[in-house]
Amino acid sequence: MDDDDASGSDDEDDDDEASGSDGEEEKEDNDEDGLSDDDDEDDAAARRRRAAAGRADDDDDGPALADGDFVCLEMKAAGLPREEGVPTEEELFANLKCQPGFRCTRAELADDLRTLMGLGLFEDVTADVEPLSRDEASRLSRRGQSKGGKAPRGGSRLVVRFDQKIWPRMESFECKGATVLPQSVVDRVMEEHAKTEGPSNMRTLALVKNVVEGWYQERGYPFSYIQTYDGMDTGKVVANVIEGRVSQVNLVFQDDNGNPVRGGGETDPAIVTRELPFKEGNLYSQDDARKALRDVFATNLFDNVQLAPRQSAKNERDIEVDVLLKERPSKSAEVEAEWQLAPTDRGIPAPVSFVPGGSVTFEHRNLQGCGNQLSASINTQNFLRPAEDLGFRLEYRVPFLRGPADPARASLGAQAFNARKQSPVFTAGPGGDGGEVPPVWVDRTGAKITLHEAHSRSSKSALSFVAQEIGTFDDQGQRVSRSAKQGRGGAAGGGAAPTTTLSPTGRDRTAFLQASLVRDATYFADGATVGPRDVLKVDQGLGLGPGAPFYNRWEASVTRHVRLPRPPAWLGLPGNALGAPSKTARVHKARGGRGRRSSSTGPQVPPPTLIVQCRAGHTTGDLPAYDAHPLGGPYSVRGYTHGELGAVRTFLETAVEVRAPLPWSRSLGYCFWERGTGLGSAGTVDGNPTEYFGKAGSGTGYGAGIKAGAVRAEWAVDANAGKGAWFVRFGERFGGA
Repeated sequence: MDDDDASGSDDEDDDDEASGSDGEEEKEDNDEDGLSDDDDEDDAAARRRRAAAGRADDDDDGPALADGDFVCLEMKAAGLPREEGVPTEEELFANLKCQPGFRCTRAELADDLRTLMGLGLFEDVTADVEPLSRDEASRLSRRGQSKGGKAPRGGSRLVVRFDQKIWPRMESFECKGATVLPQSVVDRVMEEHAKTEGPSNMRTLALVKNVVEGWYQERGYPFSYIQTYDGMDTGKVVANVIEGRVSQVNLVFQDDNGNPVRGGGETDPAIVTRELPFKEGNLYSQDDARKALRDVFATNLFDNVQLAPRQSAKNERDIEVDVLLKERPSKSAEVEAEWQLAPTDRGIPAPVSFVPGGSVTFEHRNLQGCGNQLSASINTQNFLRPAEDLGFRLEYRVPFLRGPADPARASLGAQAFNARKQSPVFTAGPGGDGGEVPPVWVDRTGAKITLHEAHSRSSKSALSFVAQEIGTFDDQGQRVSRSAKQGRGGAAGGGAAPTTTLSPTGRDRTAFLQASLVRDATYFADGATVGPRDVLKVDQGLGLGPGAPFYNRWEASVTRHVRLPRPPAWLGLPGNALGAPSKTARVHKARGGRGRRSSSTGPQVPPPTLIVQCRAGHTTGDLPAYDAHPLGGPYSVRGYTHGELGAVRTFLETAVEVRAPLPWSRSLGYCFWERGTGLGSAGTVDGNPTEYFGKAGSGTGYGAGIKAGAVRAEWAVDANAGKGAWFVRFGERFGGA
């Protein structure tokens, strides 16, 4: 999705106009065309016909040109200041009707000149059509500015001459129609203007646009801009600002071909509208657009969601938003097969078994058209013997527990599950004796009921009741109650080895309440995530039944995404003033123009950002080893494997990361520093697996990497050992951001 248009549509280009008119009376039509400085219209027309014809008498190729038409092979600008903040030649010509390589008529050229005059930046805009010699036309054809390899008949160069307006020096400045623009921005205009000398001209207007429209653009208001200026002749300048506000939201259901579906879709429209943050009268913002896409997609009811905002034809201050929806099939069933690979004695990957594993999934996403969802999945590593490691998940979700109009957006979910994962607690550490540690698999079977509520657009909570049975197993599927490590002389540890469960049987039953509160106020600014995100989670063991654990466990994380200043322009790096799209070169798109793509209309380079995160947690009461917090790993301390630093009751983790766009690339480069410690609590975990497996209990990692989309390739250093390694990760390191 483009930063300046959440829908991916170019409707905005049609409407995003900055006329810059000072309220002066328009010139008469014969002067407005500006085709020549000669006052004799007959002589000027005759000269244009001669220029358009070029060497037509010497060239018999190509179709004949109508009187006054010409083939444009090159476009040049004369009298245009070349400095930062002033529209460039490429930006001004980008969407004109006359373009190199095309035939241009007198009417099209006149329309283009009126378009350029409409910007309000110039006293006069004229054009000269200069005939080209055959050699010049051939040269331009070889350079690719002409369509076709042979110079067309009547090839010409179009020279557009700009005469900028001069007004008395600006003495005061104010904005009309800007209801959210702070006074400090208006004051900044005069502060910047005080640094200049001489009368006001197009550089002055460019300065005003840079400051005022820049404030709106940085905050994601693409339909807010300066429309016209008043008072330029008196020096008391008034900028008339258009602030685009949402006036109407339309839901458009589409079929597979993108055509509107008559009568709407199967989904209740209230399900969609409740997810939309747009409110009538509010400024249309890109942040709201991204939230709308995210939340509507999160309903899991649609294959494709797009937003198409546009200015109303009746009032350019009114923004109508079309939400384009392509529904997913309500029912689906999938079967996936996979073969596990493992290295042979020679290090060559080979299948562990020719019998595949995989999963079978069924899903109904829209029961009774009200958004209720039912899903079921079964997975195993061996389809012929699934009982050995069968995992399943059955879930039913009611997303609108109290109806679509519920301000708390309450939803209820119920699930039954069985899952098996290798425990990171019972693994070897770098400080061990080099012995191998047989893996311990933790199997969880149970049920969970969760109530979700949203307290605001950025805050939500959940309350769950969980009952589960937990068992620990070895690689052969045998239940184990203690872990072990094996050295070259045989098994070591015996009775001193840490227990895997609270009970001596290798099986625990537990019931607990879980509450979570998330405040996510992050937003996108020029393509970068900025803002705070805080998470608090509390588990309370109920101690129901004999031997059931009674405990309290909490975890909290605080994450801040801070936008950093862009590098100086003279460095020429991505994200600086040279790489960012110009906010002054807002050229009105000529209706029906051929449209040449401007380099300034590309995706905006995100600014550098600083990410700081702090996580902490503690468990009071009964703590089975499999629930101890594992230190180390891609989401704990990078440079270590999952749980390599230890298993602790209390932990504190800090992380700092700086991200910046890379030159000549759409990727991000980053460097990081992370630290994790158990605060001396490893010994309070039953059996002290941290000490038994020779783990450090704390550690620091640092490094650098490249982030391209969801893929992260990074070099991370284990500061304890002083060694580094390459890692390839997927997803965001600071989850939920």
